[in-house]
Amino acid sequence: MHPTHTMQLTDEQDFLQNEVRSVGQAVEQVMASFLPFDDQEDQPLYDAMAYACLTGGKRLRPFLLSSVAKLYNVPSGHSFHAGAALEFLHCSSLIHDDLPCMDNAEMRRGQPSCHIQFPEAIALLAGDALISLAFEVLVHPNTHPSAEKRCLLVEMLTRVAGTRGIMQGQTKDILGGNHTDSLEKLTAVHNLKTGSMIEFACEAGAVLGGASDKEVKLFRSFGTKIGLIYQITDDLLDTVGQQDQLGKPVLQDQTLNKVNFVTYLGIEGVREYAKTLKEEALDLLKQLGCNSALLPQLIDLIRSRQH
Repeated sequence: MHPTHTMQLTDEQDFLQNEVRSVGQAVEQVMASFLPFDDQEDQPLYDAMAYACLTGGKRLRPFLLSSVAKLYNVPSGHSFHAGAALEFLHCSSLIHDDLPCMDNAEMRRGQPSCHIQFPEAIALLAGDALISLAFEVLVHPNTHPSAEKRCLLVEMLTRVAGTRGIMQGQTKDILGGNHTDSLEKLTAVHNLKTGSMIEFACEAGAVLGGASDKEVKLFRSFGTKIGLIYQITDDLLDTVGQQDQLGKPVLQDQTLNKVNFVTYLGIEGVREYAKTLKEEALDLLKQLGCNSALLPQLIDLIRSRQH
């Protein structure tokens, strides 16, 4: 590769990471404003919620939401509020995912999981409380001046949070067996468990901007592709990643006797599949007439991440 091209790629990656960090900080400010730290002195529930939400995280979902919203000139405050709601739901799912009755993971984001740092019951309640807090943020007027738009976002996130989204995906993931005994079934599980939140990010950005039904549908499909790329990269890192970089144990799926994309496709097959999904995602952007430079770069950032 030509040195100049290499420098250009590095500059683009640095710019993108700075953008992700900037949006993440703005979203965290919104999140912190909804966590009532000063209500009382003894507040283990609030402490556990803040610990799970404000002590790390890539904030890729809120960034994706904000990036799509920008295409429609949505005020950043609207997208940051919608992104905060999504991140509350995401952090809730991580608390629940790590519990002893689920994956029994003791580390998350390079520190003790919520149920290790706090009593298990408090961690469980914190995860539950974050779900309701997500909807509290969505219905806030700062998310969008239109009550109709806010209600639509609530309806969309309800699907993600419930039996047609992460709860159903988590159930099938836990049961395994005939729920994940083929690549097609495994894909369907992760479209529910991981992809649904990323789909929401893309859809919500478009909805905030008043996009047409066709555009919202195309952005949802774009989110599906990104969700699969994210999960595939997760499975690859679980197989070949380094625990000190990941901030959580490796070979978790093997330990739990769970299949993943590497199981069906192998390491090289997974990498090739990620390339195919990227091309399909870029084609969707072309259909949308989207000239964003950040979204294709974000795909590469997700594929190349080490944690």
